[in-house]
Amino acid sequence: MLDKGIDGRGETVTVLDPAPPPSAPAASSPTAVSSSAPAGSSTVQGPNSADIRQALKAFDSMFKLPAARLEVVTTLAGSASPWQATSEEIQDVETVHAVAPAATLRVS
Repeated sequence: MLDKGIDGRGETVTVLDPAPPPSAPAASSPTAVSSSAPAGSSTVQGPNSADIRQALKAFDSMFKLPAARLEVVTTLAGSASPWQATSEEIQDVETVHAVAPAATLRVS
């Protein structure tokens, strides 16, 4: 579809990630976080997590995609570090971004 100019422009795609397991520490955070927050704002990291902004930046560079417009919504789950994501969550968002590179990506 990209070769026909259909790239997600003007659309928002929501990627729903599973809630953290009951053993995960609970914390509160803002309802929505802008991707312009400082890169070092994430403080809690799990054993298999990474900063989704940095992962998308590397992905975009590798595949020559435009910078992702990313919005993280933590209304239901809450998070002390909204930018931390598991490798599976990151892969899900990367896949959507590859298919619709001009769409806004909302991660909930």
